[in-house]
This record gives sequence, structure tokens and C-alpha cells, in this order.
Amino acid sequence: MAEEQELSEKELNAVLDRLIQGKTPEDILGQSGLVKDLTRRLVERVLEGEMTAHLGYEKHAQEGRDGGNSRNGKTGKRVKTDTAELAIEVPRDR
Repeated sequence: MAEEQELSEKELNAVLDRLIQGKTPEDILGQSGLVKDLTRRLVERVLEGEMTAHLGYEKHAQEGRDGGNSRNGKTGKRVKTDTAELAIEVPRDR
């Protein structure tokens, strides 16, 4: 797995500034705003990482071929958070 590199406070602020540049409060916090989208993406990314750990290989890796247990698409689910209900895609295996 690649070495983790944490963003400095300055780098993180630059990323956030770029994400919100030109956006209204509604664009950021609204029903289909940036915060909801980022939360959905984060949850899906974590689930993909969990699947990778479970299977023992990265997505599209050769070692996954003919291994008996492999990725098998995704299933749509709805998840309620403190701030919103999210429609997410949960990875499946077989």
C-alpha cells in the first residue's frame, strides 16, 4: 500500500478554498450540496478500502483473478447521518 501523506493545515485549507470557490452557502450546505456529496464520497471510499482489506488485493489487481472471492459490482443503499440521508454504492464480493 502507498505511504500515507497527511496534508498540512495550509495545504488542507488550500484544498477547501478551491472546493468552495464561487459557491453559495446553499451550494455548500444545501440538500444536494458539497458537504453531502463529500460525505457520500468519503463513506464510499472507506467501504472500498474495507473491501480491499477483506479481499487482500487492490481493485483491478491481477492477484484477484481466479482467487475464489472477488468483487462483484455494487449495491445501492441509503444511509442516514446526523445531517442528511445519503444514497451510496456499497461494493459487493462473491
